[in-house]
Order: sequence, then C-alpha cells, then structure tokens
Amino acid sequence: MRLIGCGTVFALLPLVLVGTQAQAPLPQAPAVHKLATTLRGSGCSEAGIETGDPTKGPSIIVEKFARGCAIPWHWHTPNEHVMMVSGTFRFEIQGEASVQVNPGDFVFIPSHHTSQTTCLGPDPCINFLYTDAPADMHFVDETGSEISSEQAQKNYAKTHPKQ
Repeated sequence: MRLIGCGTVFALLPLVLVGTQAQAPLPQAPAVHKLATTLRGSGCSEAGIETGDPTKGPSIIVEKFARGCAIPWHWHTPNEHVMMVSGTFRFEIQGEASVQVNPGDFVFIPSHHTSQTTCLGPDPCINFLYTDAPADMHFVDETGSEISSEQAQKNYAKTHPKQ
C-alpha cells in the first residue's frame, strides 16, 4: 500500500483558509486538455489543474492514483464534487459504512466532513475534483484533532491491511 503524502496532489492544494462561494471561472476560449500532458507527479499520485486556481477560488483538478494509494482521514473547507472516471475507490466518511466508488459515480463531500479514500485497483483511479472555494487539506486523528500528513499516514497503515 502506498500512502499519499505531501506530494503532488497536496502541492496543488495549498493550505488556504479562505471560504468564498463563487462560480468557477469559465475558460476564455475553447480548450481540450489531454490527460498525458495535464498530469504532474509520479508514484502514488498525479494531478493537474483543468480550470481555476485552487489557491484563490473554485477549480477543477484531475487526479490519478495508483493501486493501493490512500488519502488518510482529512477534511476540506470547500465542498468537494468528485466525478469518477476509472478505477475503484474505497470511500469512507467518518461514522458511516465505506462504499465503493466506480467509474461514472459522483461523490459530494460537504465542507468540513472527514473522509478518506483508497484506490483499490487493479486500474488506476482517475477522477475530476471540483472545489467551490480555495482548496485546503486538514489531516485528523480518530478524535478529530489536526495532525501532520506523516502522522495520518502512520495511523492509516495501522488500521488498514496492505492492499
């Protein structure tokens, strides 16, 4: 199992604590983004900005996770809208049963709801993520106290067998 750390996705989602609700800016001209040229990163996760600026407001990000890649318990200030393209995620909201998210599925995660995901494979998990405000990420422990991404990874490894 590979856990996502302060790598690619988190570099695209800086810790900004601003909460405005605005519409995502529309491109000024028609545009087609090819996945192979959009994604940045390697190993466990890759990500690319499709529209907007996640440091300033609403944005759409494409994300790709390798089999076994996990994002431990965390929450975000903006609402998240996830559109699954390929692969299968195990998705968990704290206090609820886990569900499998498959291609074509849509997940809405309200602001400040604690969740975690794991790419189950065998195919990579690819999704589009729309956030309706500047992006941030807050890792938490079982009590809801904020912790480092490194500690969140250790906690996840203790509670989840290798995929």
